[in-house]
Amino acid sequence: MRKNDRKKNREENKGESGWLLTYADMITLVLTFFILLYTMSTIDVIKFSQVVASVKGSLGVIDGGRTIESEPLNDMGEMEDEILQMLKDWEEEEDTIRDIVIRLEALLEVEQIQDAVRILVDERGINIRFLDHVLFDRGRAELKPEAKPLLDEVYNIISELDNQIRVEGYTCDLPSNTVEFPTNWELSTRRATNVLRYLHEKGVDGERLSAVGYGEYRPLVPNTNEAQRRQNRRADIIILRENYMEDLDDRN
Repeated sequence: MRKNDRKKNREENKGESGWLLTYADMITLVLTFFILLYTMSTIDVIKFSQVVASVKGSLGVIDGGRTIESEPLNDMGEMEDEILQMLKDWEEEEDTIRDIVIRLEALLEVEQIQDAVRILVDERGINIRFLDHVLFDRGRAELKPEAKPLLDEVYNIISELDNQIRVEGYTCDLPSNTVEFPTNWELSTRRATNVLRYLHEKGVDGERLSAVGYGEYRPLVPNTNEAQRRQNRRADIIILRENYMEDLDDRN
């Protein structure tokens, strides 16, 4: 064989195996990227969904391509499957969250209480935030009669899910200072547990429910005037993400 022919064959063989190295590098980078995302304490849901779609599109270019039989690359294929399963789980959860948010926002529109109840989505899950006057009278912890039909509608949505439900109570900085509620901790905790008890009596499994009262110690805005104090007096019903609870269990 002539010298030029041997050189040409070496170059052709090098070109055929080069794409394997590129593919391996890509999978390693993708895995590193998602490990980084997973370890972050806060994930922007919308941006993450966009990244998911983008990366899945990138991986999709190898569909129908060659079968890689090398042992190390088979291991990478397993890691790729795990990443894709993680992406699928995230997408399914985001679809569920979007559906619940749409239903809750429609409920608020029917009740015409958009200014008094907010629907928030964060790394913990869906937060249904009630200003305190929607559920309670000033300085009281008993649920107002007119609040119960609204909680019934929330229950109808919660009852379709398996997620953990957390109820949180908050106050402003004005002291309660009563025999029944010596501090704002007692007031905020009683409010949270009364909402929890109502949901439990409607039918939510007690194993799914938890409650906490923070008093005045986690304000949304400074307590400098009555309008801002009104924002801080609130009760949150949080539909917790499944992966958030798994992270808590891992830490414990």
